[in-house]
Amino acid sequence: MENEKDYVFFEVKDYGCGMSEETKKHIYDRFYRADKSRNTEGFGLGLSLVHKIIELHKGTIRVQSELGVGSIFTLSLPSDKSSQ
Repeated sequence: MENEKDYVFFEVKDYGCGMSEETKKHIYDRFYRADKSRNTEGFGLGLSLVHKIIELHKGTIRVQSELGVGSIFTLSLPSDKSSQ
């Protein structure tokens, strides 16, 4: 990153089941659902949309996840100061 002070950071954390390394490789793919055996609602579009929106705003999204522990998503977006 150019300069951290030019960005705003958000962190979203959960204490769910976490993700494997293989799952993390695909979470931003459209229509990807990690566990097809679960009977949960959704189409697998959420993270792909978030990723694209962040990308269009010249930001980044990173994920840290551990099976059985949970996940942390860190998003960064340019602050208003960086666009001046």
